[in-house]
Amino acid sequence: MQGEREEQKAVELSERELTCLVANIYHEARGEDDLGQAAVAWVTLNRVRHPDYPDTICEVVMQDSQFSWFSDGRSDHMTDLPAIEKAVNIALAVSRGEIMDPTGGSLHYYAHKNVKPAWAKSGFRFILGQHTFVRLAEK
Repeated sequence: MQGEREEQKAVELSERELTCLVANIYHEARGEDDLGQAAVAWVTLNRVRHPDYPDTICEVVMQDSQFSWFSDGRSDHMTDLPAIEKAVNIALAVSRGEIMDPTGGSLHYYAHKNVKPAWAKSGFRFILGQHTFVRLAEK
């Protein structure tokens, strides 16, 4: 798929899957603009489609040591109502195929102000908002 975009079809989400996607957008990219939040949503969906990751959004989000907010020991309760509403709208727009994947199929990202992971030294990197997205070479 290098050099071409995979057709991006609508994804039907159960209420539980939507809740997990919204929580990931909220906790990972609450301060980002629409495109930054969509990019986080797309990385989540890209992982669901990839054979090296679990098959559901909730399993991807809850996978050990993948998203810092899920295992940081802090409350995962969402309290910022406008941010929740925005995350819901982004999750729905992405799932409907209304926002195309700005990450080009990336499976990874990191907050570039906090960390520089060793795994991110290879592959195609680009910055979108507060995150650096990484598309690693296919095996």
